[in-house]
Amino acid sequence: MKKIYFSLLFLSIHFVGQAQDALMSQFNDENLNRNPGLAGIFRGDFIVNAIYRNQWAYLNSPINTAYIQAQNKILIKDGLKDFFTLGFNASKDVAGSLSLQNTYANASLTFNKSIETEHATYISLGFTGGAVQQSFDPTRIRANNQFSNGAFDGSIDPKEFVLTNVINFNTLAAGVSLSGGLGRENNTKYYLGAAAFNLNRPKTSYFNDAYVRKAIRYSFNAGLRFTLSNAWSLAFTGNYSTQNPFEETIGGASITWRQPSVMPGAYFAFTMGSYYRLNDAIIGLIRMDYKHYSLTCTYDIPNPDVSKWVANAGAFEVGIGYRGFKSRFNNQILCPGFEDNDLNN
Repeated sequence: MKKIYFSLLFLSIHFVGQAQDALMSQFNDENLNRNPGLAGIFRGDFIVNAIYRNQWAYLNSPINTAYIQAQNKILIKDGLKDFFTLGFNASKDVAGSLSLQNTYANASLTFNKSIETEHATYISLGFTGGAVQQSFDPTRIRANNQFSNGAFDGSIDPKEFVLTNVINFNTLAAGVSLSGGLGRENNTKYYLGAAAFNLNRPKTSYFNDAYVRKAIRYSFNAGLRFTLSNAWSLAFTGNYSTQNPFEETIGGASITWRQPSVMPGAYFAFTMGSYYRLNDAIIGLIRMDYKHYSLTCTYDIPNPDVSKWVANAGAFEVGIGYRGFKSRFNNQILCPGFEDNDLNN
């Protein structure tokens, strides 16, 4: 059998790329993929977020990723501050000339336990599980024996054995977080979290090799927000994940201005921020919140060490969100949110 240098190169990229779970630059709106224990830490009773990422757009086959998540709080009992959060998140990315695809869908359940009411302090324990499909298009394989007189001839059999081009497996994850406020008026908010993904170590081989398994991904999360005045707040957030042999560290700050003294339901805020993904890119962020809606845009500016290997290696993300309030829940759930104090219905 002749060696297929080109196809094996792309398959190797696929093996390596899928060994590390992908995370967005807008990680603050991707909390179910960071830690199911972060579910429910938002102001409101339900929230939906969607993010689209386009990376290396100048290539003929850029990397495109779509992500969506939804969270809904379920009050356990009237008068009781504890609640459950039901969650759902799904993603699909497509990359490369072989149309390498990674698609997953997860459901999560988080128990948010109130441990102190004055500062809306909660400890949250969450679990998530779902299905994953990885695939590539074998008809796009280009083997060296398919080139005749320097030209590609697709009618020539590449004579490459492919056991399957689609693999399916399930994943399990668990996480915990602590969140609340500090000070007499809770003008400082925080959260701390830790989670582990792929606890069941699923097999991920296209050749049914039992030793090729998904590595466990450990994730650690933190956030701190200071209310500076009636109009301004400053937030620091970060995430560290490790998935042998890979690791990712991302963190930064954002400052938010909100229109003060507005009527209930007419909330408006504008946020600018900057984040850094270690040894990879600087990320600029712009966000607008209006009433129950949000629009977020980020752009990754790669480090010189990255851009010298891949020209124009930037990445653009756009995210939209909607949060809602249920009148029956008002004043019953303490809203252990990390956002602005005045972000109410």
